[in-house]
Amino acid sequence: MEYNFERSLDELGRVVLPVDGRRALALREGDILSVQVDPQQQTLILKKQTPSCLICRGTENLRPLPNRTWLCKACINNLNK
Repeated sequence: MEYNFERSLDELGRVVLPVDGRRALALREGDILSVQVDPQQQTLILKKQTPSCLICRGTENLRPLPNRTWLCKACINNLNK
């Protein structure tokens, strides 16, 4: 199901995403969204990002690092050798 909605920017440039849209993407507080801006088309696209290992791009057995980056257990083990 596709959701279309209009929202106003607040004084800080923020937009509130409707609860139905957040639920459809299983968005939670702290989730990372990538932002793609196309000035020529006057579009802004938000995409939910799936955490992945900084080294191998794997998505399993992840351990958090500072700045919302991740390393998987296998890469951590390889670095410790």
